[in-house]
Amino acid sequence: MAYLRADNWGFQTGIRYARSGGKTENMVGTSETGQVNGKFWIEQELSYLEVPLLLSYRVKLEKLVPYAFGGPNIRFLLDADERMDADYDGQQWSQNIKDKMKSVQMDLEGGLGVMYPLNSRVNAGISAAYLYGLSNQLENKDDGEQKTRDVRLMCSLSYRLN
Repeated sequence: MAYLRADNWGFQTGIRYARSGGKTENMVGTSETGQVNGKFWIEQELSYLEVPLLLSYRVKLEKLVPYAFGGPNIRFLLDADERMDADYDGQQWSQNIKDKMKSVQMDLEGGLGVMYPLNSRVNAGISAAYLYGLSNQLENKDDGEQKTRDVRLMCSLSYRLN
C-alpha cells in the first residue's frame, strides 16, 4: 500500500489480491414431483484484484501508531467457481461462474489498525476491516442479488513516499 501523509491525515492506496466466497447450507432438494430428497450445499470461491482508495487518520504515540481508515474499494474479478454437494445421492458438481458475475464491483471499506515504525519510511502493521458491497455481484438481475459483506484481518508493510 502506498501512503501519502499531511500531519495526521493520510491517503492509502495500492493493489491487493483477495479471495472471498460463501456457503449456502441446508437447502432442501426435491424431486420433480415435490418429494423431499435431502439437503444440499452450494459454495462459491471468488478471487479479486482490489484497488482501495482510503482516507486515514493516525495518532502517533511513543512507538505505536493507531489509525482509522475508510473509503471506496474497487474490485476486479479474476476468477469465480461454484461447487455443490448433496447428502442424499452423493451428487457433486463444480463449475466456473465468472461469466455470471460482474467483472468490476465497488465496496465501502472501513477499519482500525496499528503500525509499528521499522525505520523513518517503513512500518509494519496489523488492521481489521469491514467491507460493505455497494454493487450486486451478479451480472443478471433475474438471478437475484449478491453483495459483499466481508470482515478481514490484514498484516502489512507500508512505505512512506514523502
